[in-house]
This record gives sequence, structure tokens and C-alpha cells, in this order.
Amino acid sequence: MTRRFALSLAAGVLALTASIRPPAAVRADAVVGSGTAASCTESALDAALLAGGRVRFDCGAAPKVIVITAIKNIARDTVLEGDDLIVLSGEDKVGLVRVAAGVAFGLNHMTLTAGHGGSDGGGALFNAGGTVVLDHSTLQDSTADGVAGALVSRGGSVVLSDSEVRGNKGPAAGAIFSTGTLDVLRSTMHDNIAVASGGAMQVYGAVTIRDSTFERNRADEGDGGALYVAKTGRVAMFGTRLSDNGTVAENRYGGGIASSGAVTITDSTLIHNYAYQGGGIRNDHGSLALMGVTLAANAAYGGGGILNDGGAVTLIDSTFEEDRALLAGGGMANNGGTASLDRVTISHCLVGDETHLTSGGGGLYVGSGAVDLTNVTLSGNSAGYGGALFSQDGSTTLGNATLIDNASTVAGDAVYRNGGLVVLRGSILAGRLPMAVRTDIGTVRQQALCGGAITSLGYNLAEDTSCQLNKTGDHDADPALLGPLADNGGPTLTHLPRPDSLAIDTGAPVGCPATDQRGVPRPYGARCDKGAVEYVAPPTATATATATATLPSTVPPSATATSSSPDVPSATPSPSVSPTVSASATTETGPTDVSPSPTATVGPPSPTGPSPVGSETATPTRSTSPTAASTSQPSPSAMSTATVPTGET
Repeated sequence: MTRRFALSLAAGVLALTASIRPPAAVRADAVVGSGTAASCTESALDAALLAGGRVRFDCGAAPKVIVITAIKNIARDTVLEGDDLIVLSGEDKVGLVRVAAGVAFGLNHMTLTAGHGGSDGGGALFNAGGTVVLDHSTLQDSTADGVAGALVSRGGSVVLSDSEVRGNKGPAAGAIFSTGTLDVLRSTMHDNIAVASGGAMQVYGAVTIRDSTFERNRADEGDGGALYVAKTGRVAMFGTRLSDNGTVAENRYGGGIASSGAVTITDSTLIHNYAYQGGGIRNDHGSLALMGVTLAANAAYGGGGILNDGGAVTLIDSTFEEDRALLAGGGMANNGGTASLDRVTISHCLVGDETHLTSGGGGLYVGSGAVDLTNVTLSGNSAGYGGALFSQDGSTTLGNATLIDNASTVAGDAVYRNGGLVVLRGSILAGRLPMAVRTDIGTVRQQALCGGAITSLGYNLAEDTSCQLNKTGDHDADPALLGPLADNGGPTLTHLPRPDSLAIDTGAPVGCPATDQRGVPRPYGARCDKGAVEYVAPPTATATATATATLPSTVPPSATATSSSPDVPSATPSPSVSPTVSASATTETGPTDVSPSPTATVGPPSPTGPSPVGSETATPTRSTSPTAASTSQPSPSAMSTATVPTGET
């Protein structure tokens, strides 16, 4: 799956590279101005544009603002060269540039500001189907009566390279509306506002975003604080950061991204985004694929990091950190559709506050649909019910997962099943405190790990008896003996088994994943290990050195000296693990597990309990993580009548 995913993204990049070519100048250069600021007028610009080609400005050494009183219609291939000195301003009265279909237009090192478009939108630039390239340029502070404030592209193509789009406002999209192809490269879009959806951008065509930043964009009355992706939209994002974007109105979705199209995100970060539901991303019956993505400190009522409403979600090598929700799914909420999480860590996510004590699913809430977790770690999450996982309906399967240090204020530190089906195989459920010291925990409250009936397919380990594990290979009420959440290799933080852990070599004899969460091949020993991480024994180092020296024959035989270094005892290094495994390791495969029929529904207990309790394990710092994510980021105002989200009606 990973190889196929990577190949599809690579193909998209090749297509993008081939498409980014600035329009060629086909006519002789034209020059606006004769060396002074006064000579650079709108009429001089109009004259230069008549012939098209490469248009330069000679307005002196100081920056120059040219006031535009009528929109400039580009009917011939044209490139404007501004040398970072030229600004075209509509003074909030007129649109600035309109590019005809089939025409190539380039804007290099220039600024378009304070344009005001009509009902067609695009206060700064309207593309009617041409080829537009903006390089080291700025679109700012523009508005429109319709569609988007800064740029509207209907068909054709647009490239934004090393450019900035800021402070624009539109009645639909804040800055950009596109139905054609749009490539955003090393650019920044910030402080744009949509009255409706898509604070920075509305996408109805194909968009590629690489090495860019979206910050503080906002949708006041719609969805998608930064991006709104329609059903026909396709977005491929690489190496990009979305931070502090949000939706404002109640019952609106997707603080960072709201999509019903197809979105793939690679090696990117979503942090401090907020919405009523789906603080980071809302996927509405679309497809969403994330690889190497961090979602941190995003906030919502439901689905702090991600809300999946009936779509298909795939997460690989990704992390949820300190995301929060008031009611359900601090890390992620799934309402219908499918979700597949492979090599993912959900850590220190939170559901609830002092007025929402009976919320559920600190790490993951499954309202309906099918959710599959393989080689996944849920660590240090908190909620009223189900510190790590809350199941309301649907089916949730955990294969070689590790659930540890999670906390509930009412029931189910690790898992609470109110309905649906929860299936465990080869997994570890460990408490907030090591089992060895649980009899001496003073006033610290220790909930049972499981609430409601859980289905075991065998080879699991739980530190208490609440999960009622009784199938082949299960260990009930045994200590897990895992290390802290740390960088043990691989793209995500994990808990490494200690050398004396019962999880080692006691997993399923066949059918375990081919690798662990770090990508280390399984099994290392005779059998796979339980949980998300395969323990690899450090090598035993033995060194013996012997040296013999023969002196010259003139020395009496008794003086012949033999020097032998002391024997070096075998040394066993510390249990930190290198991902490299022994060449004798083999990979076991086996048939796919078949989930049994659902077990009986168990109703929740009385909704009372103390305030949510955080994990007592300190959050480790990882070099690839965002800086100091705070769980107190803006979230929608509390509603006393709010209910657990079930999706948009």
C-alpha cells in the first residue's frame, strides 16, 4: 500500500514539473516610464500592453504605485517585470487584470493590491482560461462582489511560485477560486477571509501545493478555514504547514481543510486549527490520504484532529499530538465510511473539559463505519469514557496496537464499548501506572482498562482483568513492562518493550503485520511480539585480544616476554533498539482475520465523575514535532445543548 501511494504521488509531481513553464516573450520589449516616477502612469502602461511581450518598468530607484482606474485586459502573451518596485493598485474600486482564454500572462516581482472585482470575482486577477504564472509576486488586500477576493481562475492554469497572497476577502472564497489547474510552490497564504467557505482557497479543479504555508485564514459562515475542496476537487499537498486557520460559525466544519473531493497530504503539519467539527480536517464522503503528517493542538467539538463523515481515510506514518474535542474524538472521530491507520501514534489528546465530563474517545471515537488500526500506539489520551477509544457503533479492529497510559474519568481507561464491535488481536492494553506499583498508588484513581464487552481474537495482553481476555495466547492481569513514549526509530514515537516484557515472542504465530510501527521486519525471534513494536535484542559484544612479542636472541630465554590483554567480558548494551535486524529474521504471513459477530451492547454508566485526568507520563519532545503545541488554542464557544456529533445533516 505504501509503495503504491508513493508511486501515485511521484507521478503527480512529474506532471506538475512539466507544466510549470513561464510564458515566452514573443515580441520586442516595451518599457513603461522614462526613468522618473512621474513618467510611470496608467496610460504609459496601457500603451505598453497593446503590443504584449516583455514589459519592463523604468520608474526610478524608489518603489512606485501606479493607480489603475480600468481593468487591464490581457489579449496577447505578456510578461510584466516589476523588479520588486512596482505596485498596481485599484484603490478598492476596480479589478486589476483579466487574462483571456488561450493567452499566457506572467507577473514577476510585482504586487497587485486593493483591487475590487465585480460579480465574476477576482479583484486582483481574473483568468478566463489562459496560462498564468506569478513569480515572487504578491496579491493583497483585494475584494470582489462575487466568488473570490484576489484571484478567480476558470479553466486554464495558474502557477504561484515564491509568492504571497494575503489580506484578501471574498463572499465565497477568501482569496482564490479555481476550476482549472493550480500549482502553489514555496508560497504563503495568510490572513484571508471567506464570508462562506475556503478562507484561503476554494478548489473545484486540480491543485498541487508544495513547501508552502497557510496561516490565520478564516471562513466566517462556511467550511474550510484554509481550503475548501469540492467533490470535483483534487489536492496533492507536500511539505506544507497549515496553522491557526479556522471556521467561526456553529455547525461548520474543517478548520484547516474541508473536503468532499480527493486530498492527499505528505510530510506536512496541521497545527492550532479550529472548527465546530473537524478541527484539522473534515472529510465529507471524499477520499483522504495522509503520509508522514502531524496533526497537533487542533480543536473542535467533535474530531479535534480529523472528522471523517462517510468517506475513506488512510493514514500512514502519521501523528496526532495534543488535539482536543469537547465531546468526541480528541484525535479523530469516524462517523461512517472507512478509516485505515497504519504506523500511527495518537498521544496526549483530550476530550472534555470541566463542563463536559461524560465525553468519549480521547484518542479515537467511532460513531459508525469500519475502522482498522494496525501497528498503532495510543498513549496518554484522556476522556470521560474511553481514554484511548470509544465505540458507539460500527466496527473497530486493533491489530498489534499498543494502548498505554490513557485515562478516563468515568469508565474505560483504554477502551469503552457502548455499542458496535471492538476486536483485539496481538495488542497490549496497559494502565496509567506500571502494574508493579499499582498496589501502592495512594489517592491516584485507576480505572479499569476496558468498559463493555470486548472481542478477543487471541494473543493480547492486558494489565487487568476488565477486558476479559480468554482466547489462545491472551495474557490477562500481567504487566506489560514497556518503556516510555520515545523516539525508538521510525517516523513516530513508540513504547519499546523492556527485555523482560511478556509481550516478546508471544504474539500470533501467523498473520502478524510484516513490519512493526517503526518499519522493523517481524518477527525478530521465534514469533511476533504483542503490540506495535517488535523488540530486537541488542547484539552481544565479546572482544578478546592476545599479543605475543619475541625479543632478540641475545636476551636470555628467561627474559622472553609474552603479553596477553585481559579477557573482556561479554557486554550487553542498554535496550535502546536499532531498526537493523538480524539477517536470520524472517517474516511470517498468514490469512486475514475474520471478525466474529458483534457482542451485546452495553449501556454507559451514570455520567458522573471528576474532571478529566491527564496522563502522568511527560510528553517527550521529538525534533520533527511542531513547537510547544498547546491544548488551549481557540475552539468554538461551548454550547450547553451540544450532542455527540453524528455528521452533517
